[in-house]
Amino acid sequence: MTQTIIKITLLVLLFNTTSICAQFSVLNTNTNSNIVDLVFYNDTLLVVGEINYLAKSHDFGETIFQFETPDFHESTTRRLQVIDSLYYLFSTRGGAHLDSKIFKSSDYGNSWIPIFYSPGQFFSFFMMNTNFGVMGGSFGSYAMMQNSDTNWELQDSLYSSITTAGAYEDSTMIMLSTGGYSYVSNNNGETWNWGYCHSSNHRNIQFLSKDTIYSVSYLNNGPKAFFSYSFNGGMNFLTTQIGYNNSTNQLEYFAEAHDLFFENSEIGYVIGNTNKGGTIFKTTNSGMTFTPYVMNTTSKILKILNINDSLAFLGGEDGLLVKWDKTIPLTDILQIDELQDIEAQISVYPNPAHENFSIQLPDDELLKSICVKDVLGKIIFETQTNDNSITLTTSTYPSGIYFIIVSESKGQVVKKIMIHH
Repeated sequence: MTQTIIKITLLVLLFNTTSICAQFSVLNTNTNSNIVDLVFYNDTLLVVGEINYLAKSHDFGETIFQFETPDFHESTTRRLQVIDSLYYLFSTRGGAHLDSKIFKSSDYGNSWIPIFYSPGQFFSFFMMNTNFGVMGGSFGSYAMMQNSDTNWELQDSLYSSITTAGAYEDSTMIMLSTGGYSYVSNNNGETWNWGYCHSSNHRNIQFLSKDTIYSVSYLNNGPKAFFSYSFNGGMNFLTTQIGYNNSTNQLEYFAEAHDLFFENSEIGYVIGNTNKGGTIFKTTNSGMTFTPYVMNTTSKILKILNINDSLAFLGGEDGLLVKWDKTIPLTDILQIDELQDIEAQISVYPNPAHENFSIQLPDDELLKSICVKDVLGKIIFETQTNDNSITLTTSTYPSGIYFIIVSESKGQVVKKIMIHH
């Protein structure tokens, strides 16, 4: 493979901070790129943006060195991994030019060489060490690296799209798929055993031990967030839905889940979003129940990086980077009663619908956003109104299930409707 050196220009950026809560300070990243990964290595904080953004800080975010990354030909950066002082950057490109690439830097991000290219879109990337790694992609496609970090080879496809992967030390590698299958190898990919996990978009994995594995995932049709756990090395996962009250058998709030960190097998945090924006879901009983704490951010939270017992960093959309002082207790609990009051004022009828349906809205003067999505999350219709009702025709809607999302300043409510012609 011809190795092309990619030059990078170094910028120094002084961070200003803005406090959004007593616990949280927003750092000025000087980018609108979504923060998709955070890494802490050798006392250095590495911040990765989705589009051409890589930065580092040696003083916990007080100052940051931003690297002007090259143009990856419209690629989306998904992950950065650091192994033995080597940086590995994984990016993919969608649309009409599906492909995936891995870049390597041996000089702390000052220059990069491409070490893997493949047509097709991959979603997950994880290296156990410089001798074994995996990438998982759409429709079960996956690639495996063995013996050398430049020796990546495409493998026979599995059953469904692989959206996350992780490893425990140098012994166990696991991949999770949207179709409800887990794939586990204990011998550096020589053989793979398959088990069962939740059928959803898995976002990240944390090993508590070789046998105890936690994962978070979500579905767009809601949205619905899930926490899954395995006590047999990933061969079988049990799942709880975040926001669902098992005592009342009711869903109290909708949520997204993107990342997680557990201090031990019982106490941990899932990072995601509710109708109130960025939210931290805390559990003290191994994920059986979660308490949602809102962060007062409008941007979605995508990543968590725990530094120690007193400090963590959170990354999100639109360049959001938050410094979290964990010594200050979380207090701003999501007001579920308020959401339930809003939901009681919203109704959709008739249901099922044939020619048209109406949406009854809260009788207030607040501006409301209406969005209709299909089961794949595609937006079919959207508008804004101050009225207390709206009627939509269904002539252009194929028969099926749709989700109606009503948003206003007090919160967001999701209703389901069946359309049948």
